[in-house]
Amino acid sequence: MSFNSDKWLELLVERIRKTFGNRVLYIGHTGSYARGEATENSDIDVNVVLDCLSINDLNVYRRIIQSMPYQEKACGFICGKNEMASWPPHELFQFTKGCKVYYGSLKGIIKEPTDHDIRDNIRNMASAIYHETCHRFLYGAEPEVEAENLRMAYKTSFYVLQEWFYLKGHQYIPTKAELLPHLNNEGKLVLTTLIRWDSLKEDRRKHPQNYFEILKDWSSNMLQSVRERP
Repeated sequence: MSFNSDKWLELLVERIRKTFGNRVLYIGHTGSYARGEATENSDIDVNVVLDCLSINDLNVYRRIIQSMPYQEKACGFICGKNEMASWPPHELFQFTKGCKVYYGSLKGIIKEPTDHDIRDNIRNMASAIYHETCHRFLYGAEPEVEAENLRMAYKTSFYVLQEWFYLKGHQYIPTKAELLPHLNNEGKLVLTTLIRWDSLKEDRRKHPQNYFEILKDWSSNMLQSVRERP
């Protein structure tokens, strides 16, 4: 049986709605499958908002996931209405821009993040990338080993660049390939490295320091560029 993400999502949404009924307020789909960039190792990210969320609800949802074919593909987010309404606004960019809605709506529960919120999220992500890069280089295993472990930091850089470009003209660009031509040379280098990650494995083994330097310099400049000055 070949894997079909659309049918898988339809089945999951059907089971969630059948199980929780009118308690389901929202079901959305985000991530690489939603962007058309998935590989065979990609998860399917599903975001669910219920009227409220108890530990029993988590148990029920866990059983739904365990009943699914290819359950190892399942990933995502679940919460109650009050938690969603209280969520830090700087973390809501992908919820409002990058989510394919399968059921319901978040209207009246959350507001669109402001430019200030988006700037805060860029700052948070860029600072985390900068810290991780330096920390791994100093305290991790040998550089050629730790360079491999930078993949998630490079992956996060895509979201930083996506939000940074959005701030310029309020245009949401969903995919890496579409975003690439709009970036400066430094941004292009970071994103191209992510896009070519698998094919660069041997180069990372030979020149691991380059991958730390690219990420450190870019995250440093990004962090400084979003600093709000008096």
